[in-house]
Amino acid sequence: CHPEVLPIYTELKDPSKKKMQCISNISIAVMYLMYFLAALFGYLTFYGRVESELLHTYSRVDPFDVLILCVRVAVLTAVTLTVPIVLFPVR
Repeated sequence: CHPEVLPIYTELKDPSKKKMQCISNISIAVMYLMYFLAALFGYLTFYGRVESELLHTYSRVDPFDVLILCVRVAVLTAVTLTVPIVLFPVR
């Protein structure tokens, strides 16, 4: 997400290093919490049999589960739509 730092900084009402540091700390904490919860519930569901990709582990249990298929499509859509937006400032 480092290409987005400058556009976020320029969008602040009164840009300052302190505000940007606060935004960075909050975003890192939120992402840590989300990854921690995904890892925790994946481990609690499958214990030692968790694969490196959590969705593959759920698909192994029931390959035709509609909810898992919807989540996989959502992840695919999110990656497809956000990569060009993230790479635009790099141009």
